[in-house]
Amino acid sequence: MARKKARVKPKPEEISEISPDTERETEPNKENPTGKSSKKKAPTLTSTLSARSKASCGLSNKLKEKIVDIDADYICVNELAVVEYVEDMYKFYKSAENEGWVHNYIDSQPEINEKMRAILIDWLVQLHRKFELSSETFYLTVNIPD
Repeated sequence: MARKKARVKPKPEEISEISPDTERETEPNKENPTGKSSKKKAPTLTSTLSARSKASCGLSNKLKEKIVDIDADYICVNELAVVEYVEDMYKFYKSAENEGWVHNYIDSQPEINEKMRAILIDWLVQLHRKFELSSETFYLTVNIPD
């Protein structure tokens, strides 16, 4: 009688599954208070590949270094708040206005008359106030049709 050889099964290798879902925490849906989502969230190929590349490079386990905000002490966002330079800035604006001035523009543009320009400037002022733009943006915008 012939003996059968016992087959030796190879040990399965340990495989660690890398999924982009392990790095992100899911936020509850603000619109749906029950927390159940109507759509199934499937991981994208890009997020899976980036998660795998981070894991293979060892970047996912590294602690992020704290970035120092050098502007944290400066609460002011107004560029004209520097009192020492305001007068010089307005002198520069006035000189630049004289250099870039378009002379006799109403006569050179037959499509735009005084009344149409007034309507256009009123509309630009409304937009300027609505979007809270800077003064320089308004001046440049007015200079375009002129």
